[in-house]
Amino acid sequence: MFEHIHFQYIKFDIPSNERRTERQLEKYGLLESSLQFKDFYKEHANEVDFSLEGDAKNLFPPPLSSDAREHLLYMQAFGLMDAGPHFFTKRKNYPSYLLLYTYGGMGKLKYDGKEYHLEEGCGFLIDCRKEHVYYTAEEHWNLSILHFNGHTADMLYQHFYQDSTPVFHSQRTSSYQQNLENMLASCQDTSRFREFDTSLLLEKLILEIIKEKYKDEQTVPEYIVYLKKYMENHFDKALTLDELSAFANISKYHLAREFKKYTGFTMNEYLIALRLERTRFLLSNTSLPLGQISQIAGFSNYSNFYKLFLKDTGISPNQYRNQAKA
Repeated sequence: MFEHIHFQYIKFDIPSNERRTERQLEKYGLLESSLQFKDFYKEHANEVDFSLEGDAKNLFPPPLSSDAREHLLYMQAFGLMDAGPHFFTKRKNYPSYLLLYTYGGMGKLKYDGKEYHLEEGCGFLIDCRKEHVYYTAEEHWNLSILHFNGHTADMLYQHFYQDSTPVFHSQRTSSYQQNLENMLASCQDTSRFREFDTSLLLEKLILEIIKEKYKDEQTVPEYIVYLKKYMENHFDKALTLDELSAFANISKYHLAREFKKYTGFTMNEYLIALRLERTRFLLSNTSLPLGQISQIAGFSNYSNFYKLFLKDTGISPNQYRNQAKA
């Protein structure tokens, strides 16, 4: 496990404050590579507390380009730790997402007003801007800690946390471990495509966790499949929730919940998205007047169409047409 990853080793002898940790990082030559964490602790001294105890293997990625920071998903730091009984971290307002996994022993997490036990095979994904604390629950805790952020980080987290539970379960023999090691290896690659590879592999790692967590929900009921096809073929009509529920032969309140659950859209959002997609096609490929285009796409009110298009694209329909034909 992790045989092909080059780590930096450090042993923590229960430092309980930022200064003692800084001295140990300096002793092992890791101070410079952990400056982002050092700066955070100095800036947010009243919002963080920790006690690092045990053997740690750390991987700090090379400097990140401004383009990658703006457009990609990226790793901030990774560590493997065999933590002792005094290990804990408590903080809030830290601009990072944390993916933690338990390889042995026992830990605990307190997050969003709830407490979670973390035994072997259990992990969690949290938003570190929220107040949280995690710590060793028994004599030792063997864990990995992955901090990441980036362009799609919040969206991935929201999909993961839609059930308001930060914990996931994954066997070490599953794809999780291989995906993790592939991502870490890409961080140490010298290729000029390293940042793109790391972003793709990190996204794959998190997406596989989300899919595993919600695997029982991935089989979409037939009535949702048929309803989507019906909407895709009739979005230019004035469809109502009552009509759609009658088509699906399901209570409209139950249908509204299930449609959102399986598609990520409300039914009204999906109809609007279909109509806007048709307007974009017509603007790009015809010279029809805007009012006629809005009617063909199913918008009964031009003013409403204009506002929705502007909100969706950030530009007016005329500007969109001019750009498409430039």
